[in-house]
Amino acid sequence: MSKLSVEILQKALEKERFSRKEAERILKERSIELQKKNQELIALNQNLSFVIEEQTTEINDIFNNIADSYILFDLYGNLLKMNKHASVLFGYTQEDSINVFDIVFEEDYEHAFKSFSKSNTENLLNSYKGRIYTKSREIKWVQINASFINNKEGFPVFVHGVVRDITKEQEIEKRFRFQKLQLDTIVDNSSLGIVLTQGSNILKTNKAFQQLIGYTEDELKKISVEEISEKSLNSETKDLLEKLNSKEIEDFTIKNQFLTKKGKFVSTRTNISSVKNEHNEILYRVALVENIEEELKKEALLEALNNLMTSILGKTDMYEIASEITRNTIGLLGFEDCVIYLIEGNEKELIQIAAFGDKLCEEDGVRNKITIPVGHGIVGAVAKTGLPEIINDTSKDKRYIVDDKVRFSEIAVPIIANNEIIGVIDSEHSQKYFFNTDHLKTLQTIAGLAATQLKNAVILREKDKAAKEKEILLKNLKKSNNELKDFAHIVSHDLKSPLRSINALLNWMQEDYGHLIDTSE
Repeated sequence: MSKLSVEILQKALEKERFSRKEAERILKERSIELQKKNQELIALNQNLSFVIEEQTTEINDIFNNIADSYILFDLYGNLLKMNKHASVLFGYTQEDSINVFDIVFEEDYEHAFKSFSKSNTENLLNSYKGRIYTKSREIKWVQINASFINNKEGFPVFVHGVVRDITKEQEIEKRFRFQKLQLDTIVDNSSLGIVLTQGSNILKTNKAFQQLIGYTEDELKKISVEEISEKSLNSETKDLLEKLNSKEIEDFTIKNQFLTKKGKFVSTRTNISSVKNEHNEILYRVALVENIEEELKKEALLEALNNLMTSILGKTDMYEIASEITRNTIGLLGFEDCVIYLIEGNEKELIQIAAFGDKLCEEDGVRNKITIPVGHGIVGAVAKTGLPEIINDTSKDKRYIVDDKVRFSEIAVPIIANNEIIGVIDSEHSQKYFFNTDHLKTLQTIAGLAATQLKNAVILREKDKAAKEKEILLKNLKKSNNELKDFAHIVSHDLKSPLRSINALLNWMQEDYGHLIDTSE
């Protein structure tokens, strides 16, 4: 080996030694630095463990002390963790292996599955309500608000949520719904109209009110209260409304009118009250509306009947009584005519004694009087049977008798006093099917009121007639007696004259021939 080669090797060897020493130095420095870092890391880990332990303890305390039930489960529904409230709610312990779909109520399973599937899409299960089974198979209603726990890549790995026991709330809500249904049924089927208003706005009405004024509920919501009632409100009612709004009174009742869709007013009795909140502020007004059209008609009818009774009380003339009845009946019921028949004579015939309408005549009360035998025609049939009749189409009834002109409806009611049929009230109308049961009842009432008065008038007339006949008879008897006395006087005088002549002749004979007559036996 040459000297040059040896030198090169020596230099390379020295360089290698230097490099090794330098590497050992660097390695030593790095080791020392790494040891320091390791010591720092150990200290940091100790601190981190302590912090984690503290946070874990704090989280566990929060987890166990949440007022609501808290659950954690995987994406397959397997329950991983729950707090003590959840354990009490479900009846399971942490050691029990359960799946959330195993405790879902059978009828709610489809709803639960769809809700859970939707949550996979929307990353949220919000306010789910359903029924679950507890471990003891008790059924409870729950509300669940759940969300996903994602990993650092943003993919869901767990589901956690809060479960609230809403069984009592559902029972209350169920009772409320049932009571509301009952209330709605009562309101909708009430014979009273019910209106809920706020200010001038109509919020809700029931069927009875809608039918009363002819509007639908949607139409009424577009109408103000004033449009259907303002024209009928008097100053007294307006004062009451002001007092209600100022809370001076709680409610009041008035008689008023509502304007119908057809433009007519319907009379009602309306009770108006206010609905207040907890601060005594008026929120709504409730009106209970009663249709009193029939009541007013009955009141008017009663008043008319009272007037009728007043008009015939004290009257003793049957023609005056009958005339008052026909006149009042026409005005009361709006008939075209009215005729009263009385049964007279041994032949039992119905005589027209009063009329109103075309049959009225100023001279004797009835124009072109007709007489109907009992049992003939509609009037005669009613007089015979004592049963009232309504004929809706006289052209189809062979019994119909034309009086002054042909009319297509007829109503006839017997007048009965002390179980005796004494006459008939009869009315005809040119319109078919004009008369109804209300007309019949009213005429029967009139006939009942008039019967005794007419009967007394008939009896009085008969008494007057008998008295007059008696007076005439007495006059005739007195005259006959006087004539008889005169006749007796004349007869007596005429009979005495021959006797006097005979007596005178006997006296003469006795004077002349007395001595010749033998008086002995």
